[in-house]
Amino acid sequence: MAEANPAAIEQWPIPQPSFELREATTALLIVDMQDAQCRRDRGLGKMVAATPGASDYFFGRIDDVIASQARLLGEFRKASRPVVFVTIGPHAPDGSDLAPWKRRRNEEMRRQAGIKYAASSDADHAIVAELQPREEEVVLNKATFGAFSSTGIDQLLRSWGVSQLVVCGQATNVCVYMTAAEAADRGYECVVVGDACAAWNQSLHDAFLENFRLLFGRTAASGEVLAELAGPGAKEGSR
Repeated sequence: MAEANPAAIEQWPIPQPSFELREATTALLIVDMQDAQCRRDRGLGKMVAATPGASDYFFGRIDDVIASQARLLGEFRKASRPVVFVTIGPHAPDGSDLAPWKRRRNEEMRRQAGIKYAASSDADHAIVAELQPREEEVVLNKATFGAFSSTGIDQLLRSWGVSQLVVCGQATNVCVYMTAAEAADRGYECVVVGDACAAWNQSLHDAFLENFRLLFGRTAASGEVLAELAGPGAKEGSR
């Protein structure tokens, strides 16, 4: 994760979000880590692979991002903390449940490149094998960029007593950012994990992390998150 821009932060007139993660109220949210987005030869990944610059950056980073996510996932599972996976794609195989502008994009991609958004019934829609959800873990599919707009995630988290989220996935500047910002607007305290997120280029990744940090929540590295949750403050806050 790139360093924050000290000048931008020092000059920012609004107090930045400040909170500590508590073990009993924190869930891990993994966003859109699907074959269709994360593999060179699958779904939208083919489009990324054919895009100069984006291909080398994204696919040069994605294995490390998955490794960071797997580490977070393993520690959350070990501690029996809640985990939610979110996927993206239409529920209807023909994409008819997408927003009109996204349906038009879907049809244009199909005509130009033979690629479409992977529907929930498509093989490419599956979450990557390295992060395969367990039978008891919740997977929610969204037809929108933000998870709170088209799933029951808000009700689920409140039923669990979750008020804080550790968010990772791809793309940093799209579904990760949108979902975390939506969560913050609904009162959740969110940490976006920089080394467990990926975008098509470094500038988008950095800019959206910085904007999230200035306005909506915190950003941190995966090791920092795990150390915080293992610390005495997180344990004390759970009582």
